[in-house]
Amino acid sequence: MAPTLRSLLKGRGTLKFLLPLAAVSGALTFGAPSAHALQVGNLEFADGTGDFASEVNITDPTDTFSVLFNTGANPLALVSGAGGLFVPPFAPAPPSAAVGISSALAGFTFFAPVNPFQALYTLDNDTAFTFSNGVTVGIFGGVQFLVTQGGTAVQVEVTQNFAPDLTSFVTGLPGGAVVVTAGAFTFNDTIQTTGGSYSAQVNVAREDTVPGPLPILGAGVAFGYSRRLRKRVKTAAVSA
Repeated sequence: MAPTLRSLLKGRGTLKFLLPLAAVSGALTFGAPSAHALQVGNLEFADGTGDFASEVNITDPTDTFSVLFNTGANPLALVSGAGGLFVPPFAPAPPSAAVGISSALAGFTFFAPVNPFQALYTLDNDTAFTFSNGVTVGIFGGVQFLVTQGGTAVQVEVTQNFAPDLTSFVTGLPGGAVVVTAGAFTFNDTIQTTGGSYSAQVNVAREDTVPGPLPILGAGVAFGYSRRLRKRVKTAAVSA
């Protein structure tokens, strides 16, 4: 049974990976330093997963399981938020919009127990979601996830074991490369064989440098050259 909007948005994760924005100082100039314009963007989306709860056993230190994201012949992700650098190619949201997206298969391997109901698992492979507009959002292999197993459901959330730019990546946005500054990713499934759901959020930034005044050294060289040129012109006029 296809997941409903209610099920897609249910159980969104609270664990996020965050990266503070670094201050950038301008070079020594003749006047004000060059300006640095910081551009940002955000994207939120959700869709369904295949059934995976029956594969998980957090009490087994050799446990592994796999999850298929974006199921079906022509999967569609529900984009509930898009702004900044993501517009275009995404339209501003809300309202929510369905956008074509690729399927992705991810494998997970037991890493360490946390408590009787939770354990850490490592993502085995880079996992990427590519939208029909060419934008790709992905998570690097090696990132750890917190798996919570209850009597009727399994929930999985990305942890903060790496910095945001080493946790997730975004490509395909117009204007060049971006850096991931924050994000969240969670998915869940019940013991029923109806499939699960996931939700994802990612924030990015790009710093564009606006040309400023000439550096002091460059201004001095230009001034000296101009003075010598005027002298040559004056001498040539007297000789004539």
